[in-house]
Amino acid sequence: MLSWDQTSHVIGFRNHYRNYAGDVFRHGASTPLERAEKQLTDARYTLNGHTWNLQDYLKRENVSGMLVLKDGKVAWKYLAEGNTDTTLWTSRSVGKSVGLDAGRYRHSTG
Repeated sequence: MLSWDQTSHVIGFRNHYRNYAGDVFRHGASTPLERAEKQLTDARYTLNGHTWNLQDYLKRENVSGMLVLKDGKVAWKYLAEGNTDTTLWTSRSVGKSVGLDAGRYRHSTG
């Protein structure tokens, strides 16, 4: 994966789950996330004396999707590379981080 070009990343991350046997998780009825009243529209950061905006970062880093929640509501949603709300995508450690925050796992430091 580290040596993949951008096209291979998109194809690989959309289909990676097909390579391994895994558990199928069933869920109950889903509830759409509400949209935050105030949307994140002009995020900026400064690095080495240069100010960048969020779009600069997304393009430079080939980000294929980003979701920002504030108080449980969607403050920013970005989808690229043909992704949609229903595109399957390997989340890697994102799921673990969400689970830790929700108290689903015990965090051990040693």
